[in-house]
Amino acid sequence: MNLSSILSAVSEAWNFVWPPCALLLVLLVLLRILAPLSFKDFVAYLQRLLEQQKKVIALLRVYGLRKFVGIIEAFVILFLLYVIHQVVPAVGNAIPGQLTYTPSAIWLRLNDQESLICALASLPGSTIDTLESDISVRKKAIQAKLSVSKADYFFGSDSWQERNGAATEAFNVCKTLILYSVLIAALEAVRKRKILRPLVSLLLVLTALTAVAAYLFGEQVYGHEQEHSALLRDARVMADLDGFSCQKIPTEQRDDIRRTLWKEYRMREKDSSWRFEVVDYYVTWLRRSLFPERIPPTASGIYFSTYSLPASIDGKALETLTKETASEWHQEVPEISEEAATKMVKRLAGLDYVLPGMIADDHQQTGSLLNFTAADRKFHFFASPENVFEHFEFLAPQPTPDQLAFCPVNYTARVEEFNRSKATLIGNINPYMDLRGMLIVTEKLACLPSNGAARPLILGYKVAQVE
Repeated sequence: MNLSSILSAVSEAWNFVWPPCALLLVLLVLLRILAPLSFKDFVAYLQRLLEQQKKVIALLRVYGLRKFVGIIEAFVILFLLYVIHQVVPAVGNAIPGQLTYTPSAIWLRLNDQESLICALASLPGSTIDTLESDISVRKKAIQAKLSVSKADYFFGSDSWQERNGAATEAFNVCKTLILYSVLIAALEAVRKRKILRPLVSLLLVLTALTAVAAYLFGEQVYGHEQEHSALLRDARVMADLDGFSCQKIPTEQRDDIRRTLWKEYRMREKDSSWRFEVVDYYVTWLRRSLFPERIPPTASGIYFSTYSLPASIDGKALETLTKETASEWHQEVPEISEEAATKMVKRLAGLDYVLPGMIADDHQQTGSLLNFTAADRKFHFFASPENVFEHFEFLAPQPTPDQLAFCPVNYTARVEEFNRSKATLIGNINPYMDLRGMLIVTEKLACLPSNGAARPLILGYKVAQVE
């Protein structure tokens, strides 16, 4: 047996002995404070028990069994410590009142959204409902390939799981002590007919124990949030070990994940990440299913700033785009010559309109979010307004003379604007984090045919920067 084995055995023995010993000491102190007369009776009972023990030892000596007394005493002491260590937390766990948390809601409320996107991208098929278990399964698979020391070095969520388990056990012990204090105070009042002193002592003890329980409950809430943050960090480490780069996630995949998260925000906006549950979870679920409650989302305003065309759209690229747009307009509306269409395109560009050809998917509506990609020098669709805004509406102002002049004969100009004053974000979307760098379509200019036979001619869009 080497030194490390000896130290490990001593550590395990100490971890087994000191918690029940501390609990036994606390139980005796509470008995002394809350029921002093019953405590004296208990001490007297122990003294009588010791006298009986001496008689038993003398009887064993007669039969030559004196050498087994030490073994019997050690067994009784260890059994008592084991019972205290197991029963006290178990009783507290049975007492109503415990922390219940929702992993999916915690994921959605974490500030590190980039790590959440990376975790979902690195684990194909994962959702926020299965992400916690998927990370744990993948982590165990990697730990099987690594030594224990290396696994502990790479991953940090295990320590938070142990800490949360210890906080939960301490919280259950505290609930048991509260029940124990009430029972022995009531026993003292009934047996000794002393009410005032036990009642005052009970109030003081309950105040102290309630404060400790509140602190331990807060530790559990904080611990679960930190555990999920650590799981995201572990997911990044696992992605690196698998050769997956979070910086090289395709833009389309990243946007799909962010859109999915926004939809989850809207569906789960009334779900809290944790709750103090006194009744059973299934009773709560049944009540919510039969009597659903609508909690109004927190309104969040949004502000826009002027946006100019990127410098990457140089003169040559703009000239090519102008020719292509003019040719398309001439084909759709033969009454517009290519020369006239070219002049219209240049005038629109001068008024800061984004031409339809600049947008990769020309099916935008007012209020849609875009992002600009320098690689192809185009604006790409990101999200529709109903996925982003809780309240929004469109305006249809009268076209200006300049806008009317764009439309050919038998066409009527139509302007659709996004009402900035009415726009409020879904409560869980943070404009400073989630919408950073996004563009929004604030105006759409089109020419509508008077007879309705031809298709509308989309002239351009105006976009603004989300602040």
